[in-house]
Amino acid sequence: PESAGVHVVVALDTLHRHGRLDTALEAMVRAGIYEPFMEALRRPQQTGSASMAAQEVPALVAQAGLGTFFTAEALGALGLASGVATTWLTQAQTAVASALVSAARREAGAEVGR
Repeated sequence: PESAGVHVVVALDTLHRHGRLDTALEAMVRAGIYEPFMEALRRPQQTGSASMAAQEVPALVAQAGLGTFFTAEALGALGLASGVATTWLTQAQTAVASALVSAARREAGAEVGR
């Protein structure tokens, strides 16, 4: 089952892409999704363990991704942004748009079936 956070991240990316992202919403997503996710990503580095069981990092298990808005920030925070090409953003935005269309079609199909 998908996490509700996935839909929040997709919505946040869409709002950001259209210049409509509210700072209060960004702060809520940062506190509720981004920070727990980043803490879970940093945990192996802090504990000195290269591997962790999925149940030890519930933020990673529950959240399928951060979306383009927070992924770029996360890569920078983890020191991994230097190899990210500008085409990545375009590809990620296309993937997000495709996911939105798919979700809308599934939802529309579910409404018809009710």
